[in-house]
Amino acid sequence: MVHYSLNGPSWSLSDELFFYALFPWLLKWREPVLRAVFIAGMVLIVAGSCFTALRVAGYSPWVDWIFYVFPLTRLFEFIAGILLCRAWRSGIGRRWATSATEALAVISLPATMVAVEWFAVPLAFRYQLIFLPPMAVLILIFAHGQGALSHLLRQPGLQSLGAASFALYLVHRPMITFMERWSGGGAASDIALATAMLLMAMLASILGFALLDRPVQHWLRRRETFTVKRKAFAIRQ
Repeated sequence: MVHYSLNGPSWSLSDELFFYALFPWLLKWREPVLRAVFIAGMVLIVAGSCFTALRVAGYSPWVDWIFYVFPLTRLFEFIAGILLCRAWRSGIGRRWATSATEALAVISLPATMVAVEWFAVPLAFRYQLIFLPPMAVLILIFAHGQGALSHLLRQPGLQSLGAASFALYLVHRPMITFMERWSGGGAASDIALATAMLLMAMLASILGFALLDRPVQHWLRRRETFTVKRKAFAIRQ
């Protein structure tokens, strides 16, 4: 299966294009229907993961593709995001959104990573099932923005880094590959080079967001506003 060709992290773009193509349609679904679809999808994925764990030992490109890359498999995480947004808008979880729960939600992620390795969790479960619950809790808690960590993340500098985070995700792998080849294979173990790679990747992501992402966003918004005004004018005529 070829899905990590020129730039490995860019595989997710095809999934995201698929998700946002379905987004207007998914929004029309009533919450009970959307919740039922999500639960049914999770049951199927859990059953498939159990079957795979019994049949496949270690890494398999097919397991990687089905449970990590395949858009239909990952669609249910996107649906989970829609349900989380609706929960947030309904005020669900607000009373639990405190500094303590924010800290616990953050700690739960590395704790889950350690547990996955400690208990040798099969790969089919690692790709999304294990991390979906702690990530869902973290997103909902931080969405309410009532704790100390939420206030810290509102700092302009951190918000700028957050806005450029997807660009960072896209540029970090090519930069690591380039630096590894340039240094003869020792960049990851060299603290100075690793620090330089981090700073260069952050700078490249900020520039990419400022020079590419933001202008495209502005253009799309102007186009959308023009289309809405043109339709309103046509209706009045």
